[in-house]
Amino acid sequence: MFSKKDTNIETNEYFKAEADDSISFKAQNDCSFTADFVNTLANKENIVVAQKKIVSQVGDTIIEQTKDKVIIQVGKVQVIIDDKGLRVKRGD
Repeated sequence: MFSKKDTNIETNEYFKAEADDSISFKAQNDCSFTADFVNTLANKENIVVAQKKIVSQVGDTIIEQTKDKVIIQVGKVQVIIDDKGLRVKRGD
């Protein structure tokens, strides 16, 4: 399937894509998956690579990773791990 414009695949119930070897998704700008529940299962490894930043958020708890630091924010408490060591900041 190839299109120079938009292509939509829609279903009311179930969409399944299978391959014996590999499946790849590629986008120049954005690629998003939206659902009430997203499950990723890796039988061996799950690797996430980003050129700038990875952000994981559950409610108000945030883990932000860049090439030179990791910031964990839980409520008003922030933990920073970088080349200066581990620091804890408490917002009062």
